[in-house]
Amino acid sequence: MSAILRAALTSAVGVTLVELVLAVSGWIVHPSLGYLAWASLPIIVIAAAAGVRGSAREGRDYAGQIVAGVEIGVYAGILAAGLTWLIHQVLAPETLTLARTLAEARVLAAGGDADAVADAAGLASPFGRALLRFVEVMVTSLIVGLAVARRPRS
Repeated sequence: MSAILRAALTSAVGVTLVELVLAVSGWIVHPSLGYLAWASLPIIVIAAAAGVRGSAREGRDYAGQIVAGVEIGVYAGILAAGLTWLIHQVLAPETLTLARTLAEARVLAAGGDADAVADAAGLASPFGRALLRFVEVMVTSLIVGLAVARRPRS
């Protein structure tokens, strides 16, 4: 298996495990524990760095290593988004329903209008969480690819 696929699978599994723990435990609902969703960031960084370095060992040049970071982000992002959506559709749909209700109540208590309620409840849906995870993995992998890529020595 290529370094890119190994890194993408590692990133996607790490993100999915964090999302599963948050959903099953109910921590995703608690407003002050929202930062725990970023616990998957170190997994993504380490996996993407290993994937980019592995692609260099496989013979990719500097631009190819940056592309490898993007490839890792795309593959891992799609897989993580799909698995996140599946978690919130099948395994723990009630957690996002409760999170959406709490988000709507918080915005209405602060005097928000219908648009503010829709904005607050947008990420508290299976698709919103999946999209958030895709963007998280994609952007992180791209930045890691740019930071880790090395020019080959002459």
